[in-house]
Amino acid sequence: MAWPRPLISAQRLDHLFATPATGTLARCVYDHTPRTSHLTDHAALLATFILGAPA
Repeated sequence: MAWPRPLISAQRLDHLFATPATGTLARCVYDHTPRTSHLTDHAALLATFILGAPA
C-alpha cells in the first residue's frame, strides 16, 4: 500500500501491515534494486518474521 506524502507529491511511503499472529518481526529493509533497475518506480519492502509463539 502506498500513500503520497503531502510535502513531496511524487514520493510515496509504503507500509506493511501485520498482527502479532504473523510472528515476531526480525528484519525490515528496503530493496532499491527494482527501482534502480527501472523495473518500477517503487522499492521493495522486505520483511522477515520469526514464526511461532512469541518468546
